[in-house]
Amino acid sequence: TTEIYTLSLHDALPICQCTNRKCKVCKNDICTECDEHSFLNQDGKEIQCVDHCPKKKFGDFVDQKCKKCIEGCDECENATECVVCREGLVLLENKTCAKECPLGSGILLLEPQFTTPILQGSTAHGPIDEGPILQTMEIEKQKCCKPCEDKNAESCEDDKPDESTKCKKGFVLMPATKKCQKISTCEDG
Repeated sequence: TTEIYTLSLHDALPICQCTNRKCKVCKNDICTECDEHSFLNQDGKEIQCVDHCPKKKFGDFVDQKCKKCIEGCDECENATECVVCREGLVLLENKTCAKECPLGSGILLLEPQFTTPILQGSTAHGPIDEGPILQTMEIEKQKCCKPCEDKNAESCEDDKPDESTKCKKGFVLMPATKKCQKISTCEDG
């Protein structure tokens, strides 16, 4: 039988189970390095090797650690590129999150593209050896900013970048075409 050791002294030291098969290097009963297909994740006092980093973190392949996503991001590819912003925010073209789209753009709603894996590795109750466990989450449609097709528009209809809703100064919105046209003055003659 395999014995599992859990270390927790005075709530100051992290909890770790170095008998986890994904832990490659263990020092003083604390996992410091995971195997090549796992990431070291520290969540509060618990340190574990996981196949997928949890929400708001990404797996850094350089040092094999889970690291925090940028502010406002729930799912990210790396330290600077967000994929899914937290609820209420929009994803900008530069892959950061904001409260609203910049002038000249509108919101494009995208369907969620994935389910989020639950952490796999070891827990305070022992190792998880059942394989990947997937949890289906209800995720609202991702809101991304898309430039309006009309270059004279300040904003456009959600999910319809070809329909302007507000025009830049010096332009007027044409109701039939939903395009912005330059204001022109007629000369008497």
